[in-house]
Amino acid sequence: VTQEMGPDVADVIASRFPHHDLRPDLVHQGRGIASRFDAQFEPLDLPWRSGSWARVSIGPTNLVVAGVHMVNPIEFPWWRSLLARRDQINELLSWAATIDQADAVIVAGDMNATPLWPLYRRLNQKWDDLVLTLEDGSQNKPDPTWGFRPVGLVCFESTMSSVPVSNPWQQP
Repeated sequence: VTQEMGPDVADVIASRFPHHDLRPDLVHQGRGIASRFDAQFEPLDLPWRSGSWARVSIGPTNLVVAGVHMVNPIEFPWWRSLLARRDQINELLSWAATIDQADAVIVAGDMNATPLWPLYRRLNQKWDDLVLTLEDGSQNKPDPTWGFRPVGLVCFESTMSSVPVSNPWQQP
C-alpha cells in the first residue's frame, strides 16, 4: 500500500509486483496497492481523497487490504478538516461493514493521527494497530513520521488489522 506516490515510484513498484492498481500523481495525490499474488482491486470512495482496496486469496484465507489517506487535522480551516476526517472514518467503517466477517482485513496508510486522536481511537475500536503490536518490546515507541515536534503534534502512518497478531519480541 502506498500514498503520495509519483510516476517514478509507480514504475519501480509495477516492475517488481505483477499484480497492482497504481494511480500515480505529481502533486502528492497518488496511491496504489501492489501484490505478488493475483488480486481483485477496487476503489474505496472516501470524502476528500479516495482510497483503494484489494482482495487476495492465499490458500484458504481471503485477505482484504485497504489503502487510505486521511485528511490532515491541522489543515486550515481546522473545523473543515475535522468534519472531513469524521466523514472519512464514517465511510471507511461503512465500507468495512460490507466485508465478509470471515475475511482478514488490513487497513494501511497515512492516518495523520496518533493514538491520542479521535480518528485513531475509532479505528482502534475496530482493528488492532500492527505497528504498536509489533514494536520491539522495549520502551521505544515507533518514530513519528511527521509533525511539529516542538509543540508535540506528531503523527504516525498506521496499519490496522482484524488479524490477531502476536508480538515475536514479547517474552512469554
